[in-house]
Amino acid sequence: MADQIKVVFYMNQFFAGIGGEEKADQIPIELEELKGPALALSQVIKESNAEVVKTVVCGDSFFGENEEQAKKELLGMIKAASPDIFLASPAFGSGRNGVATASICSAVTQELGIPAVTAMYPDNPGSELVYPAYALPTSNRAEKMINVLEDMWNFALKVKDGEVRGSAARENYIPRGVRKNEVDESTAAERVLPLLLSKIKGEAYVTEVALPKHDAVEAPKPVTNMKKATLALVTEGSLVPFGNPDKLESWWGEHWYKYSIEGLDDFEKGKYETIHAGFENANIDDDPDRLLPLDVARIAEKEGRIGKLFDIYLTTTGMETATSSAKRMGREMAEFLRSEGVDAAIVTGT
Repeated sequence: MADQIKVVFYMNQFFAGIGGEEKADQIPIELEELKGPALALSQVIKESNAEVVKTVVCGDSFFGENEEQAKKELLGMIKAASPDIFLASPAFGSGRNGVATASICSAVTQELGIPAVTAMYPDNPGSELVYPAYALPTSNRAEKMINVLEDMWNFALKVKDGEVRGSAARENYIPRGVRKNEVDESTAAERVLPLLLSKIKGEAYVTEVALPKHDAVEAPKPVTNMKKATLALVTEGSLVPFGNPDKLESWWGEHWYKYSIEGLDDFEKGKYETIHAGFENANIDDDPDRLLPLDVARIAEKEGRIGKLFDIYLTTTGMETATSSAKRMGREMAEFLRSEGVDAAIVTGT
């Protein structure tokens, strides 16, 4: 009988059940029992003569703010278990979790020589950091965890056995920026003609060299006279009246709202709050003007440095928000502000 496959699993404080953003500073630890995705993975792999021998955890904020220290401590824990495979919990669309899982997977493969696999949304910034490990594609939202874990396990077995030889498209993993030569029966000229004809005809085709797509945003013309301009306040930091009356999302933002600030000189503590799930809220709730500077804008208005402060502020959530949704909301906000005669806006983020 073949030796049992030993697996070490990594996850953040949220998936470990320790807490949400308030526990994102969790230091690297080992769990004494299987929890969350680690427990689910143990069920997925049990028929493969495999066992999760250790689960390691680190808070997203701690990893991001202390990356070298976090990696050193985690690698020590992982190495001590002598695993055959390392898996990191799927990050889906979470950027900070994606950066952490990709970075630790990369370090495990590069420094310990252990096959490492995670999974995330292809646009997750972590996808560019995973090499020489692998990341499988997922949806933006945290869903179908069991299915993703099954895919990760099956792929990890192939990596372990040296069976991942094809391109990212053929093997279904997120491209890692690696190009390898392949022998083809056709010359480049013979291959390009069918592609060119398909492109001319508007038919589907697969290019051999995929170029990155970046939006080019032209800078607007500067305001010529701020003393006559109407200025608006806009934020993606989820600042809402206390109680969140319109139920703005804390993450995966899909909506934006507008609220009156007519007659207000600042955002009073207790009357406004941020419900953003991507950072510690206490400092903003203590003084909401730290997120959106209504107090300073009113001073500038009274001193005549701006013509007028628009009496409505706009707010949305920039946490794990899909690019398509961000574009739509930005366009809608701009159209609204333009229709109201606004000349410029201060847009704050987190």
